Amino acid sequence: MKLLYMSCFDIAGSNGPGVNEYETVRELLRRLGEDVRFVIPKPSRHLPELGPYETQFYYLYSENGGTAATRVLFRKKAMIRAFSAACEDFKPELLLFRPVFCPSGQIRCAELSGVPYVIKTLGKGVMNPFGKRKGLKSAAAPLLLKHNKRLMRRLLGGASAIDVSTTEYVTMFSAMFPEIKDKLHLIENATNTNMFRPMDQAEARERTTLTGFTPIIGYTGGSPYTRGGRQMIESAPLLEKAFPNIGIVIVGPADDRLKKAAAESPCKNHIVLPGKVPYEQVPYYTNSFDVCVSFDTITNIASGGNSSQKVRQYLACGKPVLSSGGINTAFLTENRIGTVINNSDSIEAFAEGAIGLLSLSEVEKRAVCDRATAYATEKMSVRKAFDDRFAIWETCLK
Repeated sequence: MKLLYMSCFDIAGSNGPGVNEYETVRELLRRLGEDVRFVIPKPSRHLPELGPYETQFYYLYSENGGTAATRVLFRKKAMIRAFSAACEDFKPELLLFRPVFCPSGQIRCAELSGVPYVIKTLGKGVMNPFGKRKGLKSAAAPLLLKHNKRLMRRLLGGASAIDVSTTEYVTMFSAMFPEIKDKLHLIENATNTNMFRPMDQAEARERTTLTGFTPIIGYTGGSPYTRGGRQMIESAPLLEKAFPNIGIVIVGPADDRLKKAAAESPCKNHIVLPGKVPYEQVPYYTNSFDVCVSFDTITNIASGGNSSQKVRQYLACGKPVLSSGGINTAFLTENRIGTVINNSDSIEAFAEGAIGLLSLSEVEKRAVCDRATAYATEKMSVRKAFDDRFAIWETCLK
């Protein structure tokens, strides 16, 4: 199979989509070697591990260059130019798209190629990226959303197969575009279980300069304030009472709310906000923790389910997870690898759940580690996800 992959996400980004696409690139190179090419934005930072494969990349533009308006204006032209060069050099047998908002460029590329194409990781973000923004974007949103839906119908309608990361997305897109219902496949987000794996905790804490705390409850990921950071800080007095030397470590882009809450906490000396860190440092932070937090808002869980990348990383490192209740979290308690808090606004419930996991004996910690890593390797690895994808994609070429 000669595959050409196109995405508009920065694979050097440390956010969820960036990590997802970086691992996609690495896995496709591992599986296909010379039989894969990539049409992507130029990474925002140097990725030396991809150096030997430089000739297999065709760059669209730099995501960090210019304004949002100019990037949108030139994206379609840049996409078609890079795609055409890749097709002329490579002669692909199958195209793989990560869809974008208003995908006219991807539609045109598919038309130019004349070969089958498949779509990975379709999500709600490509249907409405505006959210609750104000000003011009808000005023123009209804027209743009209507235009985007027309374009998305064309792109999805022409695909041979489409994968989504949650059962809620299967339901949502089946209702939105009934004609693609039989093309939809559930493939949940996955993690690199070679990169995220158990390691010596003392060494990890040395690397992350967290040696002054025992135990540590931690978070890694985007939007930390709304995804567990608030509860971690507000529960700090209760956690400190149970564990006088506890560390509360929140890794990710800290907004003003998070910084203010940390600065005003009576336990501020126990709270560490490293900010956004490079992807390759995340396994060391995760292995520094004794318990890992993954909360989300009720609205997000209800509309898109939960296929959280961070939960997969936590479990691959053998860490018990403290999660908010909702869709797709029951497996944590069923497999005894985490605790689910159904009342995510209750600081007392949060603290109780955290203290329970932090109080595990060394024997219990090892047992959780073994169960968590086994579960992640069997069900949540990048290799497993792409085994499933390739089984689907190969039927598109028959």
